[in-house]
Amino acid sequence: MPTEANAFITPRLPDAVDTNAVTYEPFASEAEREAAAHAWQHIIDEHLIEWGRKPDQLDEEGIQPPAPRTIARAAQVAGLLWKAGAPAPANVAPDTHGGIGFHWREGEIYQTYRITSDGYLDWSVFNDARLVSRQRVPFPITVRE
Repeated sequence: MPTEANAFITPRLPDAVDTNAVTYEPFASEAEREAAAHAWQHIIDEHLIEWGRKPDQLDEEGIQPPAPRTIARAAQVAGLLWKAGAPAPANVAPDTHGGIGFHWREGEIYQTYRITSDGYLDWSVFNDARLVSRQRVPFPITVRE
């Protein structure tokens, strides 16, 4: 495990308890659905696709660029969250290990979905900076409808 501290990712805790602290409510209006769709499309087009087209732009910032497979997985996650009615994240950023993180904050609740370079989706939820849930799912992700 890397010794470098990362503000968004903490080491895996074996006894984390899932509290279901964060759930998504369906959008109440057509305007909200359209705004969310526009925001998700912007994330896919302006961040994920651009990082894939020009990975050297991240080298200048000292960040290991995400591999094409990691970018494709992040786009898959973005599409699934969009389809599920999740609001677009407040921030999308590559991490220093070739992964990509989606970050949300609402009040004291902070959550992150991190697509790792080794093929996992890490989902963490914090309440008042305290970890309340953490899950790790291997790719490919399948969704039951």
